[in-house]
Amino acid sequence: MEQTNKFEKVIVYDVKVMTCETCVNAVEKAVLKVPGVKEAKANLPSQQLRIVVDEMFDEKVMVKNVKLVGYTILKQTKKQSLKETQLTILKNLKYKLIISIIVLVPLLYISMGHMIDMPIPDIINPNNNALNFVLAQLILTIPIIVLSYKVYVEGFKVFFRGKPSVDTLVSAGVLVAFLYGIFGLVMIGDNDLSYVDKLYFIIAGVTLVLYQVSKYLEQKTNVKKADELERLMKLRPEAGILYKDGKYIETPIDELKEKNQLLIWPGEVIITDGIIVKGETSVDESMLTGEVSPIHKKVSDKVIGGTVNLSETIIIKVTSTGEDTILADVIKRKREEFIKRAPIRKLADKFSGVFFYVALVLALLSFAYWLVCESDLKIAIDVFAYVLIVSCPCALSLVMPVVNIVSSSIANKNKLLIFSDGVLEASSKVTLVAFDKTEILTVGNPVVVDVIPVSVVSTYLIIQIAASLEQKSSHSIAHSLLKEAKENKLKLLELHSYNNYAGYGIEGILEGRKYYFGNKKLMKENNINIGQTSMITNEYGDEGKTPLYLATEKEIIGIISVKDKIKEEARIVVNRLHEKGIKTVILSGDDERTVNYIKEKTGINKAYGALLPEDKQKLIKNFKENDVVLMAGDGIKDANALKEADVGVGFSKGTNNLMSASDVTIMNDDLFGVLKLIAISRKTVLNVKQNILLSFLYNVIGIPFAVGIIYLFGGPLLTPLIAVIIMVLSIISILINVLRLKFYTSDK
Repeated sequence: MEQTNKFEKVIVYDVKVMTCETCVNAVEKAVLKVPGVKEAKANLPSQQLRIVVDEMFDEKVMVKNVKLVGYTILKQTKKQSLKETQLTILKNLKYKLIISIIVLVPLLYISMGHMIDMPIPDIINPNNNALNFVLAQLILTIPIIVLSYKVYVEGFKVFFRGKPSVDTLVSAGVLVAFLYGIFGLVMIGDNDLSYVDKLYFIIAGVTLVLYQVSKYLEQKTNVKKADELERLMKLRPEAGILYKDGKYIETPIDELKEKNQLLIWPGEVIITDGIIVKGETSVDESMLTGEVSPIHKKVSDKVIGGTVNLSETIIIKVTSTGEDTILADVIKRKREEFIKRAPIRKLADKFSGVFFYVALVLALLSFAYWLVCESDLKIAIDVFAYVLIVSCPCALSLVMPVVNIVSSSIANKNKLLIFSDGVLEASSKVTLVAFDKTEILTVGNPVVVDVIPVSVVSTYLIIQIAASLEQKSSHSIAHSLLKEAKENKLKLLELHSYNNYAGYGIEGILEGRKYYFGNKKLMKENNINIGQTSMITNEYGDEGKTPLYLATEKEIIGIISVKDKIKEEARIVVNRLHEKGIKTVILSGDDERTVNYIKEKTGINKAYGALLPEDKQKLIKNFKENDVVLMAGDGIKDANALKEADVGVGFSKGTNNLMSASDVTIMNDDLFGVLKLIAISRKTVLNVKQNILLSFLYNVIGIPFAVGIIYLFGGPLLTPLIAVIIMVLSIISILINVLRLKFYTSDK
C-alpha cells in the first residue's frame, strides 16, 4: 500500500478473472462509482486493479459493485512478475484442457461407438440400458461444462450488452445441446426410446474442448508477449560510462542528459538512444528489429538503447533518455497489446453477432411452425434445439487464435512492428498512400550542390553561417551543411537564441547578428524580399534541388541548394501500389517545384509542396472523406499527420515521437515494407473472411435438417451423426485454409 498524500492512498487488488478489454472497462466503471475512489486502473496482463482512494472509501461497497458486474477482487498477497502471472494462467488452462480431453475420449466412444459397431459394455449399451447410456454421457459432459464456464460468462455478458459474439453463439449452442440432452433423459425415462439417437452431448463436449484449445493457444501467445516484454525491460542498463573532457565517469542512467557522450565497449549493451560520434562497429538489433544479422554502424549513424555493441569501442552522443527512448516506447506499446482484442477477432464477433439473431429468430419460427401448423410439440422442441446446436461455430473459436499467431509471425518476419488495434483490417482497405519526401522517397542524405552569394560575401562565409545556424538541428540538411563546413575546414560560430520553425527554417544569432536560414515562407514571414533570386531558385526546383535562403534581418545574402537522391525502390513501390488500385500523393515541406520533380521521377499521382505540419494533417483529414489513408512519414513534423491517417507508418530510424504516433513501424527502414503491410493485411483479412464463410456455410448446410425441411419431404431431421460430420468437415477445411497463410510470402 503506497501513500500519495495525507488524505489519499493507493491500494492494489487481484481481480478474478478479466479476459478482455471489455472486462477491464466494466471493472473500472464499477469501481469508479464507489464514493471515495479517485482513480481506478485495471490491468489485464497482471490481473490487477490499482485504485487511489480518500477517507470516504468503503471497500465493502467496492467489492459488492465489482461482484455485480461478474468479477471478484481480493487484496493483493504475493507479487508476481508479468510472465509468472501469465504462466500461472497458462498452467491452469493446461490442467483444464487435459482433464477435458481425458473425459472427452470416453464420451466420444460411448456416444458414437455404437454407430460404427464398436463394442459397448452392456451396462451402458443403448439397446439394453438406454437410461444408463444417457446418464453416462451426462456425467462425462458435466466436468467439461464446468471447466469451460468462462465461455458462458463472456458469451452472455456481451449478449446482455447488446453485442453478441462468437462466444455467445458457442455458449448458446453448447448449453442448448446439454439441456436438450437432459430433456432426452427425461423422455427416455418416460419410455420414449427415440431420444437415444437424439443426444448431442458429444457436440457440446467437442465444442468446449476446441474452445479450451483456442484459449490455451491465445494464452501461449500472451506468455510469449510477457517474456518479450520482460526481456526488453531487462535490456536497460543501470549505468553507463560518461565520456567528458577525456575522462571516463560511471554515471547512473537517470542522470544522463541529451548531448552527453558515452563510451560503449565491445560486448556491452548500448545504454540509450544516440548518434555515433567516434568509431565504427557492428550492432545486434535483433531484440528490437528482428534483424538477425549484425548491422554495421559508422559515425553519424543512429543507435538504439538496448541493442548490443558487438565488435569495436564507440563513443555516442545521447539523443534521448528515459521514457523518450525507442526502447521505452516499444515497451509501452508491448504493454498495450495485452488489453486489445485482435481486429480479426472483432470481425468474427461482428459476423457472429448478426448470425446469432438470425439463428434465434429461425429457431423460434421453426418452433412456432411445428407447434401451430403441425401440432407436434416434440418436434417443435427438437427443431428449436437443433437450429441453435447446428448454428454453433465450433471451429471458428479454434481458428481465430491460429490466424493471430500465423499473421503475427508473417508480420514479424517482414520486419513490421504493429502497435495499434485495427491495423490489419484498416491496412487491407487502404485506397490512398501519402508519402513524406525526405528519408521516405529519398535516401535522406542530401548533398550541397550550389552556393550562390547574393551580396558581397564569400561562398565560404555563406556555408559557415548556414552550418553554424544548423549545428543544433538533427535534420538531414543540417548534417549535409555541417559535413560541407568540415570538409572546407570552417570553424563553427557560437550560436545564440536558436529557434527552429517547423516547415520554415531556422532563426539564430551569430556574433551579435540575427540570421534566417530556410525557405520562401520563412523569408515572407520576416518581410525579407527575395527579389530576382526566384529566377534562380525556380530552375533549382525543376532539377530536383531544394533552394534555401540565407538572410539577415534586412536582406538575402546567399542561396544554398541541396539535392537528395531518390530511393531506387521508390518508383517500383509506387507502380505496385497503382497496380493494386491505390492512389499516391506526396506531402512535403519542400518547394513545390522540387516536389513536382520527385513526383515525375517516381510516377506518384499528385504532389503537394511547401506544406507546414498542420497543412499535412488538414490534407489527410480531407483525403479521409473519400479514401482510407495510409501515411508513410519520417521526422517529428509528421507526428500529427500520422495520427490523423487511418494507418500511420513510421520507420525505425525516425524520431521517437514518430514511433509513438505511428500504428506500424517498419523496423528495417525498407520502403517495400509499405507494400508488405498492405499485402499481408489483405491476405489475412481475406483468410479470416473465408474462414467465417466456411464455418457458417457448414452451419447453413445443417439448417434444412435442423428446421425440418428435409423431414417434410421424407428425409431425416438433424441427427448427431449428421452434426458430427458437419463439425469435422468444418474444422478440417478451416484449419487447412488457415495454414495456407503460413506459406504466404509477401513479394517486394
